[in-house]
Amino acid sequence: MTEKWSRAVLRGLGSRKAPRLPDTVRQFPVGKTHAGRVNQYGPPLGFKTIITASKEAVQRHIAEMRAIIKRNKSASQDKLIRELNAVIRGWTNYYRTMAATRTFSHCQNVLYLQLRSWANSRHPNKKQALDSTEILACR
Repeated sequence: MTEKWSRAVLRGLGSRKAPRLPDTVRQFPVGKTHAGRVNQYGPPLGFKTIITASKEAVQRHIAEMRAIIKRNKSASQDKLIRELNAVIRGWTNYYRTMAATRTFSHCQNVLYLQLRSWANSRHPNKKQALDSTEILACR
């Protein structure tokens, strides 16, 4: 991050301490095709800032989902979904303002595999039903 950018952030926050940015912040130079403006009427900034969720945050979220699924190995599907929904909704609401489409897609894929494993342990003789996603309707 540039010194000019960090000064602007501090001025906006009204504090003298540097803000803690737990997420990945990357600045990309812009050219003819990407204007890099704050809005269509503002002056070009010369760079575009893209903020994404950090790898550690994604790993924590996946580990939290895994722990919930392990805790509810023998619980009903409704109870498991209720617990997972609360965690997933909170996490996605926090990261929805960032460039997180790939992150959400990755987390959804990992969750599908975890739930498929959970369903296999619950119904070991229903392989065909699991393959047609009869039990899991999340894809």
